[in-house]
Amino acid sequence: MNFLIELIGVIGLVTLLISLIINIKKRNQKKLIQFYSLQLFGASLLCLYALINSIQIFFILQGVFVIVSAYFVYEIMLQRKKIKE
Repeated sequence: MNFLIELIGVIGLVTLLISLIINIKKRNQKKLIQFYSLQLFGASLLCLYALINSIQIFFILQGVFVIVSAYFVYEIMLQRKKIKE
């Protein structure tokens, strides 16, 4: 069971690192949704990891990260919907 919990943390961390590489390399409109989606996924996994391990401060930090990333994904999706109309 501990292996699975650690795997969740590692996958979340690697996902966040990949999203940061995308951000550093090129931040154009097409890559922006990928960046925030990866951030949302990685932060959600790390939030789960912190919750399972009872690390409250890390849970709060990642929870805020999840909320901010979800907001930006939502905003980008709204913008794309307006453009299509």
